[in-house]
Amino acid sequence: MKLKQNNDQKSNFGKWGWLMIFICFFSYYIGGGLGTDGANIYLSALSENKGYSQAALLLAGTYGGWINIVTILLYAKVVQKIGTRRLHGTLTIIAGLAYIALGNFNNLAAACAMRVVITLAAGGFGSFLCNTFMNNWFPRKKGLALGWATMGLPFATMTIPALMSLLVKKLGVTNMFTVVGVGIIVFGVLCLILARDYPEERNVAPDNDSISLEKIRENNMENKEH
Repeated sequence: MKLKQNNDQKSNFGKWGWLMIFICFFSYYIGGGLGTDGANIYLSALSENKGYSQAALLLAGTYGGWINIVTILLYAKVVQKIGTRRLHGTLTIIAGLAYIALGNFNNLAAACAMRVVITLAAGGFGSFLCNTFMNNWFPRKKGLALGWATMGLPFATMTIPALMSLLVKKLGVTNMFTVVGVGIIVFGVLCLILARDYPEERNVAPDNDSISLEKIRENNMENKEH
């Protein structure tokens, strides 16, 4: 029992487990950057460039946060239909497209709508779905795995404001939105390619345990049935 407890405290997640943790780390990072950590910078620059009301854009994000209470329940239903990976990647791509549109539209109402879309998408790929990945991959070590993954949030707080300011200065407002949006889309595509809903899909065991390949395949079949 003591040996098992000690093993549960070790970060021996295996290469595929670490890949999932890194995916969630950057999902939290991007989600944080699109939210509070980056919003004050990019919305201020956008408002100054387009002549928008920054208060209206901030309020749109607040509305998006309230709507997210309902969409999280919807995401849970969608995960049962198409899986975590597909929904995560799709929402990430949607967020990237909406971010590009936010910087290129010349209408406040449309910009506010994109702000709501970004908030709803980030609430999925940058929070709820990361938790689902960690629960699936690390049923015993989820606290430890989430500890590593959620480091993306404070890292975003530390770096996003300075990074956003630098990009606005170097690229200009519209180009900054386009470049960042394309980067988010690329990340979403990579997630669709590399992420998996369950570790058994990579022929590894939950928590990187040492079990037989036959048992892993049996678990994978059970996951597909659910």
